[in-house]
Amino acid sequence: MLKLKFPRYFKKSKLLFYLQILIFSTIPLLSIRYFRLNILKFSLPIFFIFAVFGILIFFLIKKNLTDFKINRNSFYFIFLLFLFTIFQALNSYNNGIYLNSIDEVFKTFSSLIVFVFILLLLNNSVTIHSNNIEKLFKSIIFISTIILVIFIVRYYFYFHSKYLGITFEYRTETGKNQLALFLGMLFPIVLTNFLNNKKILTSLFLIVHSIALYYVDSRGVIISLFLSYILAYIFFKNYLNLKIFFFYLILFIFVLLTYYIISNFPFLLTKINNYNNINDLHFFKSDEMRKILAIKSLYFFISSPFIGIGTNAFFEKVGYLTHNSYLQILCEQGIIGFFLYILILVLVYSNFKKVYIKGTKFQKSLVIGSLVPFIYLFFINAHNLILIYIYWSILFVINTNFQYEKK
Repeated sequence: MLKLKFPRYFKKSKLLFYLQILIFSTIPLLSIRYFRLNILKFSLPIFFIFAVFGILIFFLIKKNLTDFKINRNSFYFIFLLFLFTIFQALNSYNNGIYLNSIDEVFKTFSSLIVFVFILLLLNNSVTIHSNNIEKLFKSIIFISTIILVIFIVRYYFYFHSKYLGITFEYRTETGKNQLALFLGMLFPIVLTNFLNNKKILTSLFLIVHSIALYYVDSRGVIISLFLSYILAYIFFKNYLNLKIFFFYLILFIFVLLTYYIISNFPFLLTKINNYNNINDLHFFKSDEMRKILAIKSLYFFISSPFIGIGTNAFFEKVGYLTHNSYLQILCEQGIIGFFLYILILVLVYSNFKKVYIKGTKFQKSLVIGSLVPFIYLFFINAHNLILIYIYWSILFVINTNFQYEKK
């Protein structure tokens, strides 16, 4: 019986890697609206099309793949994120169902699906090709550089804008923070890519991403990036003296802050009440507006501390987002939802530490980039942004691979 023979690059293991490149190449396009499908008020990145296609291919070739490996941390993460999604969905009934609240639940559920899908997709090739993920990120860096050059030229020479955005039609701040988060998470990898291979092309990648990071005009992401390097250097290594120093520094700041609050309590209470009574925020600058929104979110939390005021209820009541993911979860999902999300972050942190200690320079840079959201979520509403869970799932795969190699 005759059998068709395909070239080596059509081998099923190779096809899986080509599929991964195809999917990872869409990551720089996640926030750009021209690469999204709009159905009613819901918006789907084209990444999902490739994800569905990838799942179909995966099941077609699954006979030649290894078993789906998952460690306990990965299982706990998926379970906790699923619980958080269910709680968020139930909490959308709290103050009536809105399309925006459904959209918020859908985003979280999408992040869960993407996390599981990346685990499924990468677990079957990382053990065979240990440098596959680094190759995948080179495709991300290349595509990202092309897109950023177009945006920089468009915004600087055509719009004469003071900051970088994500649309080609007009100057707007819509999606600016998401672009800043993407740049903050990718920059450590771009820098490591340059340091490992100092060539003209890698220098160009670094220059373009550095300009974009500056031009996006986000103090929050610069602070987050800087602190991510500091946190990784101090807390992921066994520098006991540095850890003790920072512990006492934080304790000292906490004592000073407590003393200041106690000594100025009547004045601060009056100011907080005045901020809470403000309804029209259009006349306030960004920093002042963030303070007002933070205070309002705390007042909402006090009104319903255990289960919160309901998914996306803050926006429905105030007309603005909290500009702080932690406060958004606290006031909308209450102590229960906030506790679930903190448990998720603890699992992620534990996973990061293991990868940073055992990993290569590239894997360390991936950890630093993945730490950026931990801090940047204090500045934006993006706790269910798909990009974050793509990075986190990759690190879970690397950690799982370490464990299986040890066995």
